[in-house]
Amino acid sequence: MIGGRLCAQTVVTLERGPCYGTCPVYKLTLYDSGKVVFEGKDHVRTKGTRTATIGKERVAELVAEFEKAGYFSFKDRYTAYHITDMPAAVTSVQAGRRVKRIEHYHGDSSAPKILTALENKIDAAAGSNRWIGGEEGSARDVWDSMRR
Repeated sequence: MIGGRLCAQTVVTLERGPCYGTCPVYKLTLYDSGKVVFEGKDHVRTKGTRTATIGKERVAELVAEFEKAGYFSFKDRYTAYHITDMPAAVTSVQAGRRVKRIEHYHGDSSAPKILTALENKIDAAAGSNRWIGGEEGSARDVWDSMRR
């Protein structure tokens, strides 16, 4: 709240959790100003907090993709263990007064396929591979291959 009014900032987050193995563990926060905050925790090239800037329009495009995909109508949790030893991801989008947070265990086969794609779009928009390591696309490839 600022001056008694609700602050209508847009914020998108992605938090990748551990798996049985060496899955990267980190959190990304993207702000409507274009600021990106990376918090590397485990199995990443860069541990600790780093910041970068992307175009403001990229964050707006990302939120529009989430809205188009129906993100705000998805369930809040997809956490069934249909397949074990998989990583998890937690996403959230705050766009004006709309706020949604989803817990997604990648071994839950009931989760919408588009949810994984949206998680990957956050990585792509933020350019997270610069901190995770590997070739361009490798972070997304890890998550995609684990879903197969």
